[in-house]
Amino acid sequence: MPPFYLARQPDAPLLRTWEVAGTAHADQYLIDYQMSSIQFPCGAVNTGPQHYVVSAAVAALKTWIESGLAPATGDPIAVVGNAIALDANGNALGGVRSPHVDVPIATYSGVGSTAESAPVPP
Repeated sequence: MPPFYLARQPDAPLLRTWEVAGTAHADQYLIDYQMSSIQFPCGAVNTGPQHYVVSAAVAALKTWIESGLAPATGDPIAVVGNAIALDANGNALGGVRSPHVDVPIATYSGVGSTAESAPVPP
């Protein structure tokens, strides 16, 4: 599978892309509270806080539709070679950032967590 950054597109008049550091497309909150009837085969769900950014994105999209005021642009996640660039705590550099990755008490990534691999303080 090619690295994700090869599919990047620059923001444009009708496009905003937010790469969110420390999370994947769905987080534990979404699974627990929004999709509880879905069974996931691996049992490993990302613990990064994606739902906060999704809520902000939906609100920004609504504003864009209603008023024409485009959402903010987001910095891309930094890469080195074919890997995501990480800080000293193991969290991604760049991207749209939550307090969880800016002031971390754990290492957050888009990789699923199990009880054995759940984030622990660095």
